[in-house]
Amino acid sequence: MTILISEISNCHMGSMTKAKQLIKAAHESGADLIKGQAFVYADVAKYGSMPIEFYKQCQLNVWECEELIDYARSIGSDMFFSIFSKEFEIIESMQNYSKFSAAQTKELQTSKTKICDSDKDNIFMSVNDVNSFREKSHGYYFEKTKLMYATDYMEDDTHKVVTNVALIAEQAATYGLSDHSLGIDNCIDAVIDFDAEIIEKHFTLEKNVTFKGKIFRDTVHGATPKEFEQLAKAIK
Repeated sequence: MTILISEISNCHMGSMTKAKQLIKAAHESGADLIKGQAFVYADVAKYGSMPIEFYKQCQLNVWECEELIDYARSIGSDMFFSIFSKEFEIIESMQNYSKFSAAQTKELQTSKTKICDSDKDNIFMSVNDVNSFREKSHGYYFEKTKLMYATDYMEDDTHKVVTNVALIAEQAATYGLSDHSLGIDNCIDAVIDFDAEIIEKHFTLEKNVTFKGKIFRDTVHGATPKEFEQLAKAIK
């Protein structure tokens, strides 16, 4: 079974009401898990694509993260967070993926490491590379998913992404795709052509959302509910 993760990131713009709308819409669109981001704004603003005021507005506290996890479970889904700041490590204990069977939950919690590479190198990295990666990059790792390959949306005139999914197939029998490219085709290809076990795709209720005149990139490459539903039907 391919596990489909919906990354709502900061598309809630700091609103708990909007965050719950995103969670509900993602669940209804076929997401198996919902993912958010937990951070102190000063930790991420220095390398983010948006003004520092954006991250300050979007920052949730620990209790709000816990409330969103509880809400996701109340509608039959589950939620976890990428931890960008150590102040949020306490919510790790809540992330048990209650929707899945005991065997699937154990596999998710004890399997390899996901690495998101912000350098746009499209390099598949092994678990042994984690320490050196963290020293060289402002990316992050999350210990409760399989090793994943990240594509990235390139902010240039063409809005195209250099994607080498075949590279992963050559280096690992199983893998996942953390997709930041436009559309859903890369996600579908990863499952159909290379049997990806986990797909993570950003999720937004609307495209091209702006903050102080700057477009938030996750609403450019993120899938709308309609796109996400098409993705879920294509890979399940």
